[in-house]
Amino acid sequence: MKKKKKKKVYDDKNFIFVFTRENGKPIDFFIQKKFEGKVEESGLRLGPVMIPYKFINRNIYKKSHISLQLKSDFIVPAELKKYFRKNSVFYLGIKRGLGQDVSKNINLKCSESIIEENFDGVKEEDISLCPVCEMKIITRDKRCNYFYCKFCYSIFDQNLKVVSNGKILKKCPECGYYGRIKKYQEFYFVFLFMFIAWHEKEVFLCDNCAMDLGWRMLLGNLLFLLGIPPTIAVFIETKRKRTEYVKNLIKGTKYCKRGKLHQADEYYNNLSKYYQEQPGLLYNLALSALQSGDLVNSRTNLQRSINACPTYQPALSLIKKVENYQVGKEFAREEKLKRTKKKLKNGAIIIFIIAVFVLMFIVSGTLKDSKFRFRKAAKKIEKPMIFREIRYCKVDNPNIRKGPGSKYKEFIEFDIQKGDELFIIGGRLGWLRFKKSKSKDAESAWIKEEETEKRE
Repeated sequence: MKKKKKKKVYDDKNFIFVFTRENGKPIDFFIQKKFEGKVEESGLRLGPVMIPYKFINRNIYKKSHISLQLKSDFIVPAELKKYFRKNSVFYLGIKRGLGQDVSKNINLKCSESIIEENFDGVKEEDISLCPVCEMKIITRDKRCNYFYCKFCYSIFDQNLKVVSNGKILKKCPECGYYGRIKKYQEFYFVFLFMFIAWHEKEVFLCDNCAMDLGWRMLLGNLLFLLGIPPTIAVFIETKRKRTEYVKNLIKGTKYCKRGKLHQADEYYNNLSKYYQEQPGLLYNLALSALQSGDLVNSRTNLQRSINACPTYQPALSLIKKVENYQVGKEFAREEKLKRTKKKLKNGAIIIFIIAVFVLMFIVSGTLKDSKFRFRKAAKKIEKPMIFREIRYCKVDNPNIRKGPGSKYKEFIEFDIQKGDELFIIGGRLGWLRFKKSKSKDAESAWIKEEETEKRE
């Protein structure tokens, strides 16, 4: 008898994956090519290719896939070039049950690799586990106030107390400011005559960007009722679970975005009773000063942020651009240009929506006017009523009824006198149905045939 092959057991270190797009959908639509992956000691194996952990810059787990960003000095093998997306990123689609565990294992190996390569001779007491994601972090510098975890974006103090949980408070992917990040559903619905379209997208934004999104959605969906419930849901979500700390953070960041540093300082000072020299808040002040073109103030706040937390990645990446005056000046100009473009884009959206409203009203008014004109013209060319003959009343006070017979009520409103002209349109049982005029809208009644006569 043939021996049955044992099925491979897949876990958080041995897994099956497919290469996907940013939205989690497979690249190969018709034939989904599956690969075997393995988290090894020397590196991450993706199919036939081995990627050392030192070349993995970032690894983020999302609902449907893992986003794996590599460093720029990594040479991509020919086998994977087809699946290589922009910004040196691979997207791996793994079963939901294993995806989170695989991502955690990769991060753990990356943290060990960083410690081995950059910190030779580090003692075990100088290594701590991040209180949020449990990755290995170097905490031997006792002069600083805080430590930063590059894997979950959390900030914690010397006693490993969480100051800023990276799952909630981190850098906003839309505006770049530090704030409370939540998931929102961007939805637009358009119905224009026979054309129907909708747009749906899952976005992660800070509270200020979410409010802007809510107003854009309201303007875009105001005319079409189907888009109003998702818009209301966005506004409700921004208001939920706002502690005193979050309220001051939102208001301070709002003024930072507008370049009003003095007002932002007032709200950020209210947060100093919670944490002194919080690096995220100082980073916001530095970014706001840079966007306003104030390089000196920007450098000062960045230096304060780095002194408080030497490993705070957003501040370290920004200070490289600001250190050189000329580079910093160009970067400030670019940031100012981005802000202006964003304002123009929002303005253009508002103008477009108003234009659609005006067009709809004009078109609806034109259609109504054309219908009225058509009806008016139809009345003008209305054909005259077709009647059988013309007869004349030959008696005074004739017997006028509402139907053909004496059992029907008398038609008192019909004032017929002897010699009046009657337009006959039908007859039954010795009664004639008539009208007083040729108009179609004229009312009809019944009269006895013997009470009428013909004239030549």
